[in-house]
This record gives sequence, C-alpha cells and structure tokens, in this order.
Amino acid sequence: MAGADMDDAWEEEFIKYHDAIQKARGQAQKRLQHFVDIRDAHAFKLFKAAFWKWVRLVKDMRPISKEYNNERMRELKIFVRRLRSKMDKKSEQLSTWFLATELQDLDLQKMGEHFAEMRQWMHFAEEVEQVFQSWVFEESMELFQEWTGSASTV
Repeated sequence: MAGADMDDAWEEEFIKYHDAIQKARGQAQKRLQHFVDIRDAHAFKLFKAAFWKWVRLVKDMRPISKEYNNERMRELKIFVRRLRSKMDKKSEQLSTWFLATELQDLDLQKMGEHFAEMRQWMHFAEEVEQVFQSWVFEESMELFQEWTGSASTV
C-alpha cells in the first residue's frame, strides 16, 4: 500500500510541475512576442521574468523525473537557439542599415535605441549561457557521484 501511495504522490507532483512548466513556457513565449511587438524595456523585463520562471520550474523538476527534465531542457535550448538566431539577424540588419546610410542621414537617437536593444539581448544571452553551463556542471557532478557511489558498493 505504501508503494501505491508513493506512486500517487509522485504522479501528483509530476502533474503539478508539468502543468506549471507548460504554463510558464506559454507565458514566456507570449511575453517575448509582446516585447517584439512593442519594443519596450518593461516588456523585456516581463519576458525575462517569465523566462526565468520557466527555467526554475524545469530545474526543480529534475529530482522528480530526470528524463522529463532532459526533454524540457532540450525545449529550452531550442527556444534560446531561436532567440539567438533572431538576435543575430537583428544585428545584421542593424549593421547593414548603418553601413547603407549616409553619415549625415543617420538618426542617432534611433541608432542608440537599436544598440541599447542589442545590448539588452546580448546580456540576456550571456545570462542564459551561464545558467546552462552551471546546469551542465551540476548534472555532470551528480552523474559522477552516482557513478562513484555505485562503484564503491560493488
């Protein structure tokens, strides 16, 4: 009976996290689209908050199901890869626009806004990269400890 109760508790916990992760992912995507539509610094902050909530939920899911966690990590990495691709395209557009515009015709305020937005994206990309690197390190240490723990019991 205790095993069935544990299975039920695990399943409830799994479903709770699954639903929260799906909701957080949808919210992050919605906030990103809102930012893309209006290009507002506050909208970017809301997107970042939603994105980090999604990341935290995925990370918190690891003790419950490593396989599910790994799948969600792949989703996050694909999402970030797409963001980087968009950021690279935006950077190319900005460079092309800058090079194609005569110096006297440059709108310095607009150019400053573009560079500020690019800087925001670059800082965000760096934050994400650091989080993913620390995750890889933590998971590697966890696997190493599991491996050395099982080797010492043999």
